[in-house]
Amino acid sequence: MGTKSTYHERIKEEKRACAIAAAQELFFEKGYARTTLAQIAKLAGLSTGTLFNHFPTKELIFETIVKHFWELDPEWDFPPELGSPLQGLIKFGRDYACVLTRDGMAPLFRVVIAEAKQFPELSLFHYELGEGAVHQKLTQYLVDEVQLGNINLPHASKTANEFMSLIAGQVLWPKMLLLDFSISREQAFQIADEAAHTIINKYAN
Repeated sequence: MGTKSTYHERIKEEKRACAIAAAQELFFEKGYARTTLAQIAKLAGLSTGTLFNHFPTKELIFETIVKHFWELDPEWDFPPELGSPLQGLIKFGRDYACVLTRDGMAPLFRVVIAEAKQFPELSLFHYELGEGAVHQKLTQYLVDEVQLGNINLPHASKTANEFMSLIAGQVLWPKMLLLDFSISREQAFQIADEAAHTIINKYAN
């Protein structure tokens, strides 16, 4: 019984993964508006009924793709320790840079931007699950460090924006505009580290 259950769960997950991969390919190639559930099912090798059981709406598939892009790998998914704002910012910065340099992140942003007027809900949950979630966690971390007297910030939220912009401006946006732009994980980490030092040098007690 347990073996059968495990087998069916594995098949179910494989079908779900095929649907997500097919949807991502079509969204990036054709755009969100011009992609249909029928097209996704066909590319994934699934019946429309099977696809509907996993994802009743196209929006739900897109939201799932966004979640996957912004999830940290398990070995990185832990908060920084309080006590050293520099090390905390380096941790946040490297996590952020790691996510921004993932294959497909720039095309994902392009889809969201291109479809924003017709489908504002895409922009909303992309922000809430991605940039907004990172900003919220970083802001709370900075507030905690301020309360401990480890750094003096006039406005934690604005500082979080400043820090994230220093990284995204060099890691993500050139990739959005220049199709031949490439950056290694090591280069992205160096940019994140430099951003952390910039903030500390500006606001350190």
